[in-house]
Amino acid sequence: MSTPAPVNPLFYRQIVPVSAEFHRDLFLDPAAGFGFASETNSVYVLAGEFAAAAREYPIVFADGGERRAVPVVMLGLRPRQNLYLAADGRWQADYLPAYVRRYPFVLANAATATGAGAEARYTVCLDSAWPGFNREARGERLLAADGSPGPLMERTLSFLQEFQAQWLLTEAFCERIQALGLLQPMTANVRTAAGEEFSLSGFSCVQRDAVRALDAATLKELVANDYLQAIHLHLWSLDNQQRLLARYERRGVV
Repeated sequence: MSTPAPVNPLFYRQIVPVSAEFHRDLFLDPAAGFGFASETNSVYVLAGEFAAAAREYPIVFADGGERRAVPVVMLGLRPRQNLYLAADGRWQADYLPAYVRRYPFVLANAATATGAGAEARYTVCLDSAWPGFNREARGERLLAADGSPGPLMERTLSFLQEFQAQWLLTEAFCERIQALGLLQPMTANVRTAAGEEFSLSGFSCVQRDAVRALDAATLKELVANDYLQAIHLHLWSLDNQQRLLARYERRGVV
């Protein structure tokens, strides 16, 4: 399976390995907010998050490259539009996707971070371009004074390892429903109360009829892997498209 961290994944601009030499005096200021996500209309979501995410976001499947489908939550109706982000950088939803919470850190292949000839292994990296990092003691210290991992780094490593494990499970889920032919490209036609009309495309959804047509053995397999539950949560979440439209109209975007 491929790794969930390409060379320049969404949000990241300057990925570098965390090191005692360069980051010993670095602090992370959580007050920096989520401005880094202001120009994305969707973000990756793990299958294990579907239950929480489905309460607020539409969950659909996007093209992850190499003909791979990846689950995402829709954040906007227009390109580079995040309707869940306030002007002051606050996230306006009760649930924040793990991919957003992961930033500005990422568990990356060391070969990506240090050169093609490096031995393949994973290391904790950060986006050095993020303005939330500072050396003025604002927020929490990244490393201990002696350069060893501090409490923040220990929590970060644990989170990144769990994210990596859950992403591999998510990839397996997506591969299976693709192999079963359950996904179909979709187009959504939008009409606002003000009369604005446009279409959304470039995403896929599970087809209910295709699920109903599965044989008993396959359905049993999907239940055993919790895949059927994930499918139902995905389908249930699509009702949130109306909530997304309401957010769009409240922003006065016409």
